[in-house]
Amino acid sequence: NRIMERLCETAAGHPHLTARLGALPANLAARIGDVKIGIVHGDGDSLAGWGFSQELLATAGGRADASASFAAAGVRIFASSHTCLPVLQMFDDAEGARAIVNNGAAGMPNFLGTRYGLATRISVYRLQTASAYGVRIGGLHVDAVRIDYDAVAWEARFLANWPEGSDAHTSYYGRICNGPRYALEQAVSQAMERGCHA
Repeated sequence: NRIMERLCETAAGHPHLTARLGALPANLAARIGDVKIGIVHGDGDSLAGWGFSQELLATAGGRADASASFAAAGVRIFASSHTCLPVLQMFDDAEGARAIVNNGAAGMPNFLGTRYGLATRISVYRLQTASAYGVRIGGLHVDAVRIDYDAVAWEARFLANWPEGSDAHTSYYGRICNGPRYALEQAVSQAMERGCHA
C-alpha cells in the first residue's frame, strides 16, 4: 500500500496521462482470425482480480471459476497482465480448447536465475524466432516472447528511486537481480500435457 501511495503521488503530477489511462476500458474483446479473445488486466470478473493467477489456477476451484469466466465472456482465450508470475493454463472440454495466458512481468524477471521479461503474442502467424513457451488454440499461435532489456541500467534506475530500506526495494530488488522462486515448468505445467512448446 505504501508503494501504491507513492506511485499515486507521482501519477498526480501527470493528470493528462492519468486521464488518458482512465478513459481506457476495463476489458476488451478482440478477434484474431476466427477466435474471440478477452483482454483483461485482472481476471474475467474484476480489473484487479487475481482469479487468473498461477496460485488460483493450480486449484480445482480456480479452474472451475475460470471455466465459468469463459462461458460468461464467450471467448476462447483470455490474455491477462495483472499478476506477478506468468501462467499458461489450458482448458479442453466439451467447449473445445481454450487458454488463459498471463505474461507475468514485462519489465522484470519471471523465472529464477533469469533477467528478462515476457510479453504475450497472439497471432495467426507462427513466430519466426523462438518463444519462451507457447501453444496453439483454434489456429492461433499463443506465445510468451522474451523481452531482453538492459538489466544493469534497470537495476541502477530502480535503486535511484527505491534505495535499500524502501518498501519497493524489500519487495522487488531480489527478483530484479535473481528472478523469483518460480520455474518456467511451473508456468506451463498444465499446458505441457496438451502440446505446449517451450
